[in-house]
Parts: sequence; C-alpha cells; structure tokens
Amino acid sequence: DKMPIAPHDVEFKSKDGTRLHGWYFPPLDQKEPTAVIVHFHGNAENLTTHFFSLYEAPSRGFAYLTFDYRGYGQSEGHPTPKGVIEDGI
Repeated sequence: DKMPIAPHDVEFKSKDGTRLHGWYFPPLDQKEPTAVIVHFHGNAENLTTHFFSLYEAPSRGFAYLTFDYRGYGQSEGHPTPKGVIEDGI
C-alpha cells in the first residue's frame, strides 16, 4: 500500500504443474512494454526482499515480472534443484 507502483499478483504453473506466485509491474503511461523483464531473484527469502532491484523499470517503459520459486513466499511445493530449474522454463 505504501509503494508508488502497485504490483499485480499473478499465478502460473511450473513445467510440472506446481503453482507459482509472482508480482507483475506493467509499464507506466504506456500500453505496450518496450520489453518484459523476468527477474529470477535467486536463493533465499522471497520476492519482497528482492523486487526493488528493478523497481524503476516500469517508469522507463518496461514491464517487470518477479516471482518466487517453489517453496518460497506464496508459491507451492518444496525447493529441489530439478524443481527450481523447471520453475524457470
């Protein structure tokens, strides 16, 4: 509620059907994004601690999607090396 750009909650499925949760930030003042940046924030914690690294992208015409791998944040499942790779496919 305190952020100037509000994320849209999104859900999608990994290659094996595991439900994943993320935030989508559409570009500001632009219908079509210049590009969509998919942010793989890496190991540990969840998207709330990492999304600021690309927070200015929507003000520059880019859409921005960041999500939690399985077992983190609101995403289902348990992290495994194979599963985390499938989350990115």
